[in-house]
Amino acid sequence: MRILNEKDLTPFWSWGQPETEDLTNRFQTNLKGLVAVIQARMNSDRPLPPDDLLKLADELYAAGELLAKGMENCFAAAAAVSVSAANTKSERDRRQEHIDKLKAAVGHTVTLRRTSVRRLQGKRLLLEAVRGHRALLCDGEDHWETNVDHVEVLAPAGSASLFRKKSTPDG
Repeated sequence: MRILNEKDLTPFWSWGQPETEDLTNRFQTNLKGLVAVIQARMNSDRPLPPDDLLKLADELYAAGELLAKGMENCFAAAAAVSVSAANTKSERDRRQEHIDKLKAAVGHTVTLRRTSVRRLQGKRLLLEAVRGHRALLCDGEDHWETNVDHVEVLAPAGSASLFRKKSTPDG
């Protein structure tokens, strides 16, 4: 998708095949190549100096932190855009409340309101994370990802009011 700045028609956002390929080529492919070079040098008679490797480890860690922050920002933006996609303010409020409820329920049991995977229908699943408008679920060793709108939080025994919808003055 490509979004342009309305004033001067410069690209404001663009994400498609070129951007995906660029990210893959500039980072992932080069990272694999870097690791391969280091391994080859370590197995040769010219290993890299330990101080250089420690500096490189720090650089890689810093890159990972930056990418993780960027990932979290993308997830937050995806959630906001998903909420904004609702047609009415009340629907936007409902979507935001549901995402907030799911974030508070990470580590708790959920079920799926809708799924095309038969073995998951009606099954209790562990909510591992909420990333933007996607929920990550665990069923033993199997991991699943779905739209947050498909997930329903199950209240723990003895705390039925924990996830009850807030009451309003008129009802």
